[in-house]
Amino acid sequence: WRTFRVGVRAVAGPSQELQFVASTREKMKLWVAGLQRACEALQAQKPVPTSLMATDDALDREFHVADDNEDGELDSKEVARILKKVNLTSSRVEAQAMLCSVDTDASGTLDRTEFRALLTRHAMSQAHREFFRGLCEAEEAQPDLGAAEGSVSLSAQGLTQFLQGVQGDNVTEDQVAHYLEQLPLTHVCDGRLVEHGFWSLITGPNFDGVGPSASEVSQDMSRPLHDYWIASSHNTYLEGHQLTGHASVEQYMAVLLRGCRCVEIDIWDGPGDEPVVTHGHTLTSKVLLM
Repeated sequence: WRTFRVGVRAVAGPSQELQFVASTREKMKLWVAGLQRACEALQAQKPVPTSLMATDDALDREFHVADDNEDGELDSKEVARILKKVNLTSSRVEAQAMLCSVDTDASGTLDRTEFRALLTRHAMSQAHREFFRGLCEAEEAQPDLGAAEGSVSLSAQGLTQFLQGVQGDNVTEDQVAHYLEQLPLTHVCDGRLVEHGFWSLITGPNFDGVGPSASEVSQDMSRPLHDYWIASSHNTYLEGHQLTGHASVEQYMAVLLRGCRCVEIDIWDGPGDEPVVTHGHTLTSKVLLM
């Protein structure tokens, strides 16, 4: 018997996977060829909508999923559901207040731009906002960089200064300008980097802390999955139940001694702004990070 899987990527919503079983290798190849032709035929008959082809942005996909009546607007019920999904709030009252904070036209609903502003504003911590504003204020103090008074955006020159002087990156202004050109239009305004664009850029592949060579396959990966030893750990700090269990530092010692080489550290804000390690939004206990 031969088994094979087919991944189904939805235009909006979660991807799915179908598993097939064939009695012979020949029948499996026949099924695969038939499915490939079927996919090609469907793509030729019904192309992906242009609005969704233009961007692979997760926010746009989430908006499309949440928009039940497909009117291009999210009402308070739809907003509350998606805020709960991304762990911002589960309260309808809080969701309504957050909606009103970005509802610029007082329509009681959010369009795509307002929805993006909602998640950007409330998903970003105060520390992140203050850090970016500090960069903008530093640029404003340099008249030759052309920053407008009170501007909350960063020029290519200001970003280059930050990358060279703070991050220690060996980049040129031309390289930085190229990075900005690669960003979605919503991340840049009049050639200047806005706040969510800044964080998207420096946490993206251009500034990945792991070198490109680390992503190159250097071992034989042609064997079945059960032939490999995967020395990783999920929710390493938990001693038992994933939702109500006890967290401890000793768990890290134990798994490392057993040969694990990849551990997980979930860091959350704790009492007095002290970082703690815990399984967020569950009943598990906490341990201090430091």
